[in-house]
Amino acid sequence: MNKNKEKIQTMFGWVSDFKLNLYYKISSILHAPTMLYYKIRNYNIWFRIPSNRTDVLWALNKPLTITYITKKDGYCPTCHARAVEHGEADKDDHFQFMHADYYDNYERSIFSTDLKYSHTACECEDLIFEPLENYYSSGGEEGNPLFTQDCAQWDIDREKGWHHNPLKCHQKQLLPRYWRRS
Repeated sequence: MNKNKEKIQTMFGWVSDFKLNLYYKISSILHAPTMLYYKIRNYNIWFRIPSNRTDVLWALNKPLTITYITKKDGYCPTCHARAVEHGEADKDDHFQFMHADYYDNYERSIFSTDLKYSHTACECEDLIFEPLENYYSSGGEEGNPLFTQDCAQWDIDREKGWHHNPLKCHQKQLLPRYWRRS
């Protein structure tokens, strides 16, 4: 009885080892061409025009289009809403919160000179690094060095129209006054 059990266990071990080795060989054979494809697909050329703060990007995955990214300063509605909530600013003090970075993305074909607006990506560095600063200032008790807020980055599409009330598009991102992460 024990001999049959040992034979079954050794045969099962041999089959499982064979399957595992076969899996590793197949995956290593498929890995090299896949990584070569990703290197080619993700290849891009990027350079900056410093006179007007514009980045030019050409990517191999979209070879017939060139992307232009223009950086400008803009309004941060989340910082303004927090300051109004805490009584540090008035509702009309929009000019004090012009510290967010707005990146306007334009695309054009390599055969034409007409720029087509794509979207505007916005970010606020104060909100991005706030959890890290809280972590350092509290000695590691509050905040998180690996966490950033959802309201730190947002997109705006000008073709659909600007919101008359910018806080309307950020309503989901604003946290209650006494919110604590559990």
